[in-house]
Amino acid sequence: MRYLVLGSGLMGRAAAFDLLRHADTKALLLADIDESNLKSVTDFLNDSRVKTIVLDANDKAHVLEVMKGIDSVVACISYTLNYELTKAAIKSGAHFCDLGGNNTVVAKQFTLSADAEKANVTVIPDCGFAPGVASIFVENGASKLDTVEEIHIRVGGLPQDPKPPLNYSLIFAVQGLTNEYIEIVEVIRDGKLTKLEPLTEIEEIEFPEPFGKLEAFQTSGGTSTLPKTFLGKVKELDYKTIRYKGHCEKMKAILDLGFKSYEKIDFQGAKISPREFLETMLVKNLTHENTKDLSLMRIEVIGFKDKKKMKISYQVIDYYDEENNLTSMMRMTSYPTAIIARMMAIGDVKKKGVVTQEYNVPSDLMLEELRKRNVNIEYKEEEIN
Repeated sequence: MRYLVLGSGLMGRAAAFDLLRHADTKALLLADIDESNLKSVTDFLNDSRVKTIVLDANDKAHVLEVMKGIDSVVACISYTLNYELTKAAIKSGAHFCDLGGNNTVVAKQFTLSADAEKANVTVIPDCGFAPGVASIFVENGASKLDTVEEIHIRVGGLPQDPKPPLNYSLIFAVQGLTNEYIEIVEVIRDGKLTKLEPLTEIEEIEFPEPFGKLEAFQTSGGTSTLPKTFLGKVKELDYKTIRYKGHCEKMKAILDLGFKSYEKIDFQGAKISPREFLETMLVKNLTHENTKDLSLMRIEVIGFKDKKKMKISYQVIDYYDEENNLTSMMRMTSYPTAIIARMMAIGDVKKKGVVTQEYNVPSDLMLEELRKRNVNIEYKEEEIN
């Protein structure tokens, strides 16, 4: 198999690392606009199958040229580029997956489904953690029930050693973080597709010690295509992000002061974008050297099996990988994405077109692959009233 990984940041690095664990990976091409990033990652990977190329992902002709002869493409760059990259992958005949994170872009990608199917190409947007593998866990739980009534997803990436005032460290692209905190949220309420404001409906959530009581709140993008997939089939479906207590209220206060917009304003004779300024300051103040992180996920699928009301639960607590120097967020985001890229390349994902993860990625196989990578998945099935 021949793979192309676009982007050599943290997530691209981990995706490449995972793809190289397979003997049938014959070549891996790593592309980035920054040559120094490429050098750093190739030194880290230390594998003769890796080749690099300096690539501006906005250069459509060059992107198309680079994709030729590739079996699967993994896009670990800004979601703003994913629509054009999808078009290029279809044209080149390469399967494609990305880290997504923006509902509007994903909806545009689905308009290309007929083109992808005609080209015998599979495209799976919104891979990663959440959006991403959380949807596959949901399908796995739903498949164990006769009917499903409720789906509740709670996911968060946290620093092991939180630092005030936000008790958070940046462990993925800042634009992805602000997107989650600003864009409209889609859920299912009383069987209807409902839009909510982000950073609302704070709830207390408890994990085993040393975590104790945390908070979870509405954020955008984590449900991906799930609301549309389960509309008409469930009464309730929601997703909330987990943080240390107090984070949501502080972030909402900052954003409500006028930092949500990219539109430039006048400031002492200069034009500045409030949101870009905020993102710059978040990077400056939330990028902590040698930060060791952890990932939390709890998914509950409630419904009926043999006329009994049941709750299927999954819980993941994942830690920074000391041996391979990979953050937990890299593991939980890039490993599932790389697994999907390989599934498409070797034919484990059968359907062609732009397709959802929840109905097209074999969920039992995904959970098995994650366990092989030492992701601890706790499963529980219980009868409830």
